[in-house]
Amino acid sequence: MEKKLHEQLKDLANEILAMNETSLVDLHQKTRALYELLTIQLHLEKNPPKNKEEETIEATDSKTYDKFIEDQDPQPVEQSTYEENLAEPLIEKIKDIVAQMPSETQKIDELLEELLPSKSKPLSELEDFASNYQQTPVFERKDSQKTPPKPVEPTAPEPKETPEQNKPKSLNDKLNKNIQIGLNDRLAFTKHLFEGNSDEYHRVISQITTMNNYQEATRFIDTMVKPDYNWEGKEQHLDRFLLLIEKKFN
Repeated sequence: MEKKLHEQLKDLANEILAMNETSLVDLHQKTRALYELLTIQLHLEKNPPKNKEEETIEATDSKTYDKFIEDQDPQPVEQSTYEENLAEPLIEKIKDIVAQMPSETQKIDELLEELLPSKSKPLSELEDFASNYQQTPVFERKDSQKTPPKPVEPTAPEPKETPEQNKPKSLNDKLNKNIQIGLNDRLAFTKHLFEGNSDEYHRVISQITTMNNYQEATRFIDTMVKPDYNWEGKEQHLDRFLLLIEKKFN
């Protein structure tokens, strides 16, 4: 077995050394075959085949095996090596071929670029779209082009202010904007109508002063204020409160 492997290794090595001009495919096949044979040779060296005597020894028990080993003389294992004068030229030949491989690999790369789809094409299309995006016409509505401009309506002259309008308001006019409630009435309204809460009283008064008429004020009192407080039996204070509010709008 080992002799046959040696012969095959020598034959392959001589074939590779004899190859002057060859393709990358042929070199790859020869080198692969050489590598496989070397792998088998290395495996056989690490795991030598067993002879019949060793198989018989494995079938015996441990005591018989120990006795058999003592009786046998140790024999050195032959180390199989290939000749150095054959290995060195082979390595140099492979180095020379590998140095010439870029030209072959470049041809293969060019062939693959022609066969395989280009990945940069979608990117170039996207770049073309982005470059032409600024030239895209702006959408305009049709009716905006056909609709004639509206004629400008003449504006009415602004009314001139009369001397009476420019007359400064008197102190009574300014006071009439607010509800005139005396101190005694304010204390009574706060105590009887708003349960002593002066903040609620001032809040209601300030809202009433912003209203336009008495009807709006009474509607606000009936719907928003009165339901929060119990004004039963307090008609006298309620009537007085509504009377002062009515004076504000008269």
